[in-house]
Formats: sequence, C-alpha cells, structure tokens
Amino acid sequence: MVVYYPSADGGATVDPAAVPCPVIIFAPGLTLSPRFYLSYAEQLASWGYIVHLAHYKGVNNLNSVADVKTHLDLFLDQNDAPTGLFSGTMDKDRIGVAGHSMGAKYSVMVCMEDDRFKTAVTMEAVDGAAGVMSPKPFAPAISPERMNEVDEPILYMGGEFTSFFAPTGENFQAFFAQSESPAQMVRILDADHASFHDYQLGVWVEMLHLLMGGHKTNDLQTRNIATQYMVAWFKVYLEGDESFRTYLTGDVAQADVAAGLLEISTKGL
Repeated sequence: MVVYYPSADGGATVDPAAVPCPVIIFAPGLTLSPRFYLSYAEQLASWGYIVHLAHYKGVNNLNSVADVKTHLDLFLDQNDAPTGLFSGTMDKDRIGVAGHSMGAKYSVMVCMEDDRFKTAVTMEAVDGAAGVMSPKPFAPAISPERMNEVDEPILYMGGEFTSFFAPTGENFQAFFAQSESPAQMVRILDADHASFHDYQLGVWVEMLHLLMGGHKTNDLQTRNIATQYMVAWFKVYLEGDESFRTYLTGDVAQADVAAGLLEISTKGL
C-alpha cells in the first residue's frame, strides 16, 4: 500500500489546516502496482486529500472489489485510532474512489455496493475480461447489466483510440452510454489506454502496447488533462465547491474543447 496526504512541511504530519481531509481510494489497473499512478495521488494530496493506493493482485474482480472495501475499513481504523499519523484526520462523509482500466471497473462496482463511496472518477474503464475472454463468474459484466444500480455521480475519462486492452463495446464509452446516474464523459484526443500511466510504464511495456494495437500518443498531455478533471470532479462532487465546475463543463472546459484537446458529454448534470 502507498498513502499520500497533505503536509505543511513535507514531513510525517498531516497538515492541520487541511483536517478533516476527504479520502480517496485509488484502484490501479489489472495486477498493476501503485507506482504506475503516483502522480495522481501526489496531485490530489496537494489539494487536501488523503489518498490510498494498493496493489490488487489477481484477476478475480469480485475479490478485488471486496479488497477495496476492506482497505477502506482498515484505512478508517487509522482515523479512529487514538494515536498515530492519521488519527482524527479523515472526513468519513467525504469518501471517493478512482481507478484506471480494471481498477476503474472496481470503482464503479464499489459505488454500487458500498454507500460510503459518494462519487467516482474512472480512467479507461473496461468491462468483461479486458478483451482477453468473455465474462466469467470471477469477472462479471456490469455494463449494461448492473448500471441501473449506480446512484453516485461518476466521471468517465478515456482516450481517443481503442485497443486490445479496452475494445469498443466494453470501454469507458459503453459505461457512460449505459449510465443512469449523473455522469460526465471526457474523451481525450491523441490518447489511448496506456496514456494514463505514469512514465514508469517502461520501454518494454510500451513496445508491447504498440504491438497490441496501441498508438504513439501525447501521454504527458493526457495525464495533465486527466488530473485536472479528476481534481475538479472531486472538488465539485465530493466537497461541493461549485467554483471548480468551470474546469468540468464551464469556460475552462469549453476552451479545452475549442483547442481540440477533448470532447465532453454529460447526463443529468
């Protein structure tokens, strides 16, 4: 597990000015470690969030979703403990979840199953078994089968290009199309499934991605955009700060659209 939190001095003390802090549980992609996503956690912490990342091993979606909920239990135990780094620092009424790829699917599923999660931000959500096989009991399809169970507002982000890892019909666009909750879709141009990783992806994995149908893309731009929309979404839908709506659908977002960086669609917002 890896935890990022706001600190006034960069040390092992949660910034008293930020307390109580909203909490984000971040779920990496299938079998990936937190190190592929640390930039998102660092940015969220700089905006006053306590962020928990863990390595969800294995391909069993049901086990991983159960682990996400268990990790929240354990994390909140640290808030309730009378002593320690996180004692009394977390706001239990402001809990969100985020994820990439299969971790994005886990994020949607925990919103269905656990009312403590108030909203979700997803990147390149993929259903089924990530294009490898048809849905199985350990990797059940949820779109459209269970999307009517989602009541929380959810942001679905993804790239312009589909790939083996997120095929058409099972990607973030399918999730958004079947969503009945308040929802927004941000389709980032010049981006694909791997664009949302930090640079730790590595040359050999990038080569594999290209061989599997990926594209050469502007990954730094993609991560900057994804971070902007992630922070703004949690500010609005977890903290109720309407001043950040300009970054989601307002003037700043429309400037992104006009610049040819992305496309935006909304439901019930």
